[in-house]
Amino acid sequence: MKNAFFDEVKKLAENTYGKVPRRSEPGIRKRAQEPVSHTARFASYVDKNVKQVVWGRNYLVPSYASDKKENAAALELLAEVLGSNTGRLYQKLVAEKGIAANASADYDGQGLDSGRFSISVTPKTEADFQAVEKEVDSVLADIFENGLKAEELERARSSLIASAIYAEDNQMALARFFGGGLTTGQTFEEIRNWPQKIAMVPLDDVRAAARFWLVKNRSVTGYLTYPVEKPVSPQSPAPAKETAPQ
Repeated sequence: MKNAFFDEVKKLAENTYGKVPRRSEPGIRKRAQEPVSHTARFASYVDKNVKQVVWGRNYLVPSYASDKKENAAALELLAEVLGSNTGRLYQKLVAEKGIAANASADYDGQGLDSGRFSISVTPKTEADFQAVEKEVDSVLADIFENGLKAEELERARSSLIASAIYAEDNQMALARFFGGGLTTGQTFEEIRNWPQKIAMVPLDDVRAAARFWLVKNRSVTGYLTYPVEKPVSPQSPAPAKETAPQ
């Protein structure tokens, strides 16, 4: 069933943009594909303009378009469980361990091909990189082994659904929400019914998505930092000149 305004919007678009003549025929679209990753990768970038060090990790995961919507909603919930201010990463690294100023997670599922699951942490110092990585791996390992608690999943559900409802009050956010989905293969009904889909994801599906997709072999971990100045050693005093006895 089409939205009540669909025909009206289509007519307005045709009467406005449809008058612009086509300048050329589009060629065959050949999209570069990310090769299968068989091992974890690491990158480090040092720049004098960096003021705050950052630890980050990206995983190649399905998007809403590429996996027929089987894992995307579960990954969306997982990112909320991990990355909100009450989420596991913030509570572990910031509140409990005190080794980071901030920790978050995000799922970008609106890619035409693959999606991206990212974790970003702001360590307090460059010396905390190794400790941050250890604690992130520990948080993920706990989810792999023990899954999620029902109350934290329900909290994540409520937050995502509320965000979707609030987006309807913002025309720019609403246009971006629908535009991104429609250009990557989703239908109007699928986008409109996204909150209901989030509400129906079982607890075990989120754990299964974490265990299958958040493995290091499909990840890239990066350090963003600034150059460390080497301490200048004090120069030895010049030897005293010998003088002939008077």
